[in-house]
Amino acid sequence: MALLSFYMRQLDEVLLDQSIGGDDQQQRILGLLNKMNDLMAEFGSGVTTNHLVIDEHIDQFKIDVNSAIRNARADPPNYFALGRLSGSCAGCHQYRD
Repeated sequence: MALLSFYMRQLDEVLLDQSIGGDDQQQRILGLLNKMNDLMAEFGSGVTTNHLVIDEHIDQFKIDVNSAIRNARADPPNYFALGRLSGSCAGCHQYRD
């Protein structure tokens, strides 16, 4: 789960970095989302992690990651699904930090 969190923080940094634009931003985002997707592929349905919310909603989380990838690949890219994904993490973790 720490690696997933690391990727989410990197995605937030890429989105906020005004010096990165266009294709470079899109490629960095897609690279990170694909790493997350690869990591999520290691988790099967009914997986037990150290994150109870993800354990209960692992299949929906995988769908959300794939949706973010699909939208980020669009021309022009759409990062709304990525924002939702990031927001779902932040919504839960605001109470844990």
